[in-house]
Amino acid sequence: MKLFLQAISISVFVTGLNCNGQKTQSKTAEYNFLESVLRSHEEKIVCSKTVPLTMNLLENISEEVNLSARDSVDIQKQINYNNSSIFNFKKSFAGKTFLDDSAIIKNFRPPAYRYLKISKPIFFNGGSKAIIFIEEHCGDLCGSGVIEIYRKDQQSYMLLFRKTVWIS
Repeated sequence: MKLFLQAISISVFVTGLNCNGQKTQSKTAEYNFLESVLRSHEEKIVCSKTVPLTMNLLENISEEVNLSARDSVDIQKQINYNNSSIFNFKKSFAGKTFLDDSAIIKNFRPPAYRYLKISKPIFFNGGSKAIIFIEEHCGDLCGSGVIEIYRKDQQSYMLLFRKTVWIS
């Protein structure tokens, strides 16, 4: 199948400065977090274009998750800064293949395809917690969107909270 030949092959991982000019989480922290999260999902294909994590999505969980005022401000600043980007991994990462939208549409037809779209992770609580939005696609009218919050334990990340915010 031509699928793997069309995979994205850019090798720079995107990080930068937040809106206050402070350095965002290190490449290693983001890399380790994303590797942990992606390995917990069975889908083998991930869209290279990120899906935005918005304040509207976070309002869905505000009553269930107790965030400090400081954490809320930190998350809001990062949401404003991180929302549109592309994961610039080589074609394979964490056992997944990263493809652009057109390659996914061209090579996969329902019901045989399943893939993920994920947001850039947002770290808060001094880097000990992270939040991510994940869309799981399994066909034209099949899929869901979930918000997940993780806590760093030693060198791994443990899922603390998961809520489905849309389903089809």
